[in-house]
Amino acid sequence: MYDAINKGLRHSSGEILAWLNCDEQYLPGALKVVGEFFDRHPEVDVLFGDIVLVDQHGGYLRHRKVQTPLLYHT
Repeated sequence: MYDAINKGLRHSSGEILAWLNCDEQYLPGALKVVGEFFDRHPEVDVLFGDIVLVDQHGGYLRHRKVQTPLLYHT
């Protein structure tokens, strides 16, 4: 799976790249917020977001704050 993701990212041509697993989705307006953030902060290379977990009916389960990546994560 990760090999395929890396190949797809290497073949992309956009300025902003994103990756979602098959069971994930963006909240309404998320991509607009991301685009505006990068417009205001051109020095930023990577952006992470918090996670909202829902059940199979879309009901809220919990919220998880993103862990700030450390150097060894890269």
